[in-house]
Amino acid sequence: DDGVYMLTVQNKSIENLTLTGTFYEAKDFADILWGDAAYNAGDFGVAIQGGQIDSDAAGVKTTDAFGAKVSTEMSGINLMAAYSKVKDGEISNLVGETSALYTNTVFDQLNEGAFTDEEKIVVGANMDALGGNIAAAYADSKNDDDADYTEFDLAYSTKLTDALGLTAAYVYVDQDNVDSADVVRVIANYNF
Repeated sequence: DDGVYMLTVQNKSIENLTLTGTFYEAKDFADILWGDAAYNAGDFGVAIQGGQIDSDAAGVKTTDAFGAKVSTEMSGINLMAAYSKVKDGEISNLVGETSALYTNTVFDQLNEGAFTDEEKIVVGANMDALGGNIAAAYADSKNDDDADYTEFDLAYSTKLTDALGLTAAYVYVDQDNVDSADVVRVIANYNF
C-alpha cells in the first residue's frame, strides 16, 4: 500500500571502474541493500557484488548474497567464470526472469523452488555467429536442501528484424533426488 522506494548511485570517475550501490525500501516487507563493483579493461574484466535482503514479512527470510566474476575475450569468443553464495536465506529472493547474480542461468529463471545456503559456480562462453549470438554455460550448485544440481545451457539469439528478436535455448539439469530434465525454451520478443 505504501509503494516501493529505490535509490541508486553510480560512480564512473575512475577509468574502467563502475561502482553501483542501490537501496530499496518496501514498507512492511523488506529493505534491500545491493552493491556492485566492475572493472573492465577491454579484453579483461573482474567484478564483485554483494548485498542483503532484510525482511520481517511472514514467509520471507533475510538473505545475504555475494558474487564474483572474471571475464575475457579471445579470438572473438567471450569467456566468463562466476561464483555466488546465498547465505541464511532463499535464492528465490534473488531470481526471477532475470537475476542480479552473476551466476544467473535458465534453470534459475524457470525454477520456483527456494534453496538455502546455496553456492554456485558457472563457466560460460558466447560468440557472434550465424547471424546472431551462440552461448553455452555449465553450472554446478551445492545447497543445504540436498538438492544439488548441475546444469548445461545452450542458447542462440538473433534479431529477425529491427523490432523482432528470437531466442532458443536447450537446458539439461541433473538434480539430486529428482529425475534429470531436458528443457527447450523459445522466446520471441517484439520491441515497439
